[in-house]
Amino acid sequence: MDVLRATESYGLKVDGGHSKLVLDALKSDMDAAFDAKVTTLAADQGIIAPILASHSVLGCDYPRYYAFGAELRSKSGKYGGGTLQDEASLALAKWQARGCTNAVLTEIRNAFAIAAPTPPS
Repeated sequence: MDVLRATESYGLKVDGGHSKLVLDALKSDMDAAFDAKVTTLAADQGIIAPILASHSVLGCDYPRYYAFGAELRSKSGKYGGGTLQDEASLALAKWQARGCTNAVLTEIRNAFAIAAPTPPS
């Protein structure tokens, strides 16, 4: 073990100036990622809120439906086709078991342009 190298490495870990330089280099990327996420969440809420209002969902239940929408958005970025339909169906069943209304969940799924899965023939 090289004692000099280990001491230098430890010194960088505890040096506040070095940590600030590293974080400053990452800050613009972190800000951009945060802005993109907030924009996406706001757009999703803009899609979901009118659906919830049309079904007279109580305001205290909105976060659960927003979470369902966020889960659908996440899955639509990872999957496609039949796999996405199956994943959305599983998410719908999960949120229905948590007390959300099936009709509202189905309308939210349709608003995200995810079709219902077709049974195998």
